[in-house]
Amino acid sequence: MYTHQGNYKKTLELFQEALSIAKQNIDPHSELSSLQEIGLFYKTLGDEQKSTEYLQQSLTLAQKIKNPQGEAISLFLIAYSYFGKDQPKKIIEYTNRGLAILPKTKTIEIELIGNFVLGLGYGELNNEPKAMEAVQANLELARKSKNPSYEKEVLSFIGGLQRKFGKKQEAIKTYNQALAIKIQAKSVGADSGIYAGLGRTYAELNQPNEAIKNYQEAVQRIEVVRSKIQEITPDLQKSFFQTIVDFDGFTPAQVYRQYADLLLQQGRTAEATPILEILKYLEAQEYFGKPRAINSTLNDKQIALGKELNQLETIPRERRDNKHKQRIIELRKMQENLIKEYGEFVKSPEVAKRIEELRQLTGGKNLDPDAQARSLQDNLKELQQDAVIIYPLVLKERLELVLLTPYAPPVRRTVAVSQAELNKTIEDFRRDLQSPGTNAKVNANKLYQWLIQPLEGDLAEAKTKTIIFAPDEKLRYIPLAALHDSKQWLIERYNINNITALSLMDLNTKPQTKQDILAAAFTDINRNVTVPLGEKTATFRGLKYAGKEVDEITASFSGSTKLLDKQFNPNIRLMMNDYSVVHLATHAAFVKENPDNSVIILGDKVLGEKESDDQDNKEYFTLRDVKSWNLTNVDLVVLSACETGLGGFGDGKEILGFGYAMQQTGAKAAIASLWKVDDPSTSELMQLFYKNLSRKMTKSEALRQAQLDLLKGNNATSINSEQRSIRVNIPPGTSSRNEKYQSGYSHPYYWAPFILIGNGL
Repeated sequence: MYTHQGNYKKTLELFQEALSIAKQNIDPHSELSSLQEIGLFYKTLGDEQKSTEYLQQSLTLAQKIKNPQGEAISLFLIAYSYFGKDQPKKIIEYTNRGLAILPKTKTIEIELIGNFVLGLGYGELNNEPKAMEAVQANLELARKSKNPSYEKEVLSFIGGLQRKFGKKQEAIKTYNQALAIKIQAKSVGADSGIYAGLGRTYAELNQPNEAIKNYQEAVQRIEVVRSKIQEITPDLQKSFFQTIVDFDGFTPAQVYRQYADLLLQQGRTAEATPILEILKYLEAQEYFGKPRAINSTLNDKQIALGKELNQLETIPRERRDNKHKQRIIELRKMQENLIKEYGEFVKSPEVAKRIEELRQLTGGKNLDPDAQARSLQDNLKELQQDAVIIYPLVLKERLELVLLTPYAPPVRRTVAVSQAELNKTIEDFRRDLQSPGTNAKVNANKLYQWLIQPLEGDLAEAKTKTIIFAPDEKLRYIPLAALHDSKQWLIERYNINNITALSLMDLNTKPQTKQDILAAAFTDINRNVTVPLGEKTATFRGLKYAGKEVDEITASFSGSTKLLDKQFNPNIRLMMNDYSVVHLATHAAFVKENPDNSVIILGDKVLGEKESDDQDNKEYFTLRDVKSWNLTNVDLVVLSACETGLGGFGDGKEILGFGYAMQQTGAKAAIASLWKVDDPSTSELMQLFYKNLSRKMTKSEALRQAQLDLLKGNNATSINSEQRSIRVNIPPGTSSRNEKYQSGYSHPYYWAPFILIGNGL
């Protein structure tokens, strides 16, 4: 069943499990059967070495247990292993040895195998009478068995022999007889060999249109197998393309090559392009031993071509001349091919599986790069920020990068880095980011080479100013802004904001004209608040610089409100939806094991009121509380001291933390931190951010400029020795803002922890 479905990884697992059980049970007959099946399966996949290894084991075991029927089957399979190696005499020798030891009462299935392999041997030896004698005997046996699949296989084989020996019209007739036999349980890639044989026969008869039609059928079937084979090892993927799909030893790669050649001869270049790309991919795979990017001239130019088409389509139809019309049709055909290729990539089993995992991870609301691509492109056009979306997809043996621009179908780039290597680098980089004494540029550059460098040409072509990032898996643990190209940080080149499922379709809603801020802070450094964090408890202390932070913020915007300590109580939730921006300068801790138990620390409980509401009885809000809020009028929620990464590395979902939760309440965007931040530098960063916001910058540009000012030392208070000489010894885990001696804020530890999630306008 798994073989028919094309789940070859599972097939191999089950074969090995069956072999293991047979050995444990000391069942040599079952062991023999398993060895033969595994040997034949590896031959089908093209792994000659493993195939020979298992078949020799099966022959030795059959001889040891004196099983002549089993010995004959092993000899037939060993004979078959010589097919395509230009050793027909070996095929005939091993087959005759097997036929000689078969009992007088023969099993039809075993006799079919013997005659089939004998026909292969005599066919390769160019002995037409002997080859046809063997296969005609098989046709009688197949019909006697009343098994249509046997008859179909024999007819396909006879068609191949007829074609080989020049009887092309007979071959076409026989191939079509084989196709006419309907099999109830069709396997993945079924009939690819028959269609390849027909394609080759028609090509030899100089009937290119018929040849192309049949080659197309063959390639479609082989492509299904190729997509299914992605989950097994790169070596097996590579060897598959050297396997044989028809009698003459035609491999999938040769089928693709002749198909592309015929298309080019007929001037059908656009149709030939994706086939040529697959051939390039196969050649690279054969050379490097693992998948490489399909990086065609057409793909490299697709953004420029998309821009050209977009510009031509703005010309009214009645004013387009023939040259315009011809070019529009040409460009639209190119886009069709690109969209089709991208659709096949998205629907390939490995990618589809990953997308489904993401869908489950985000409650069915992840970025679907296929279904949402067109609507997101429209969104980007309306945005008018020279913005693109980068969507990385982390797979076991590679990284896929999908780039969405306003102008062209999705651009796809494949990066040859394993999930294990990528994750290790992410974890190393995150440790660098949390320690201001480290050299973070080494790992920052490694990640840049994987995540941005493959797209550099595309980003330049799109004249990108803003990168909207949809991180996958552990990529959620790091800020894209802190990647380094060996000359500068990425934040020095682009605006950057993250998106979640909830913010996908709300990229271009303009913020409210009137900006007023509700800013609250927990500032009392002499007061400790102890809260439950799942099964543990944690103690949090007031933030020394949070008071100055909210003073400066509210001073920049008229009509704003400031709440400190006792005023910063649970009643704030009932006020939030009256403001365009909500700023909370306090601790927040995300509990990975149970997100609903995550907390935002308050300055006090509600005083002087009957404590009837559960939220009024606590000095903190839980994420469970937040889910009941309505913040549909709020453009931005800022959590300037949240610690989202408690509990080590997981799948990265917790990194979305409160930022994601705030968007669930209806807020258009959120700013949250990726690690425990520095108190003085964060205070300065936030003051700079709001000054920029008051100058009518977009949220993403305001954050970027604040980060650049901190990075380059342009912040007015950074030389304040009193502020920067404070050090308070705080036990680890008790504060989500650190306070320590500072020597400048150029390390990304200071300027990079905050990410903007959602609408960046």
